Amino acid sequence: AVALARLIQTGSISAREAVTSHLERLDVVNPQLNAVVPPFLHEQALSDADAADRARQAGEPLGLLHGLPITTKINTDQAGLPTDSGVPALKDLIASEDSAQVANLRRAGA
Repeated sequence: AVALARLIQTGSISAREAVTSHLERLDVVNPQLNAVVPPFLHEQALSDADAADRARQAGEPLGLLHGLPITTKINTDQAGLPTDSGVPALKDLIASEDSAQVANLRRAGA
């Protein structure tokens, strides 16, 4: 992760390239693993990557994890996303705010 973050921060690769590579690999392995849900976040991940690339190009201060693709478990609150922990009875539970872990990741640029 450190090496990838360094490549993104120096512009050797773009955040979009890193995210696209991760999403392509996820599309191959996730059907067997069923480890990452929901797939509807692909577009959001690409949009976030584009914003990270624009920030780097504009010379904005970069966090330690700037542009790095990150996933979190479904029991970790992310504002506006389901946090059902895989429990069907909680399928309509939507996080109202980010957990401390997610907030820290976002502050670091992930």
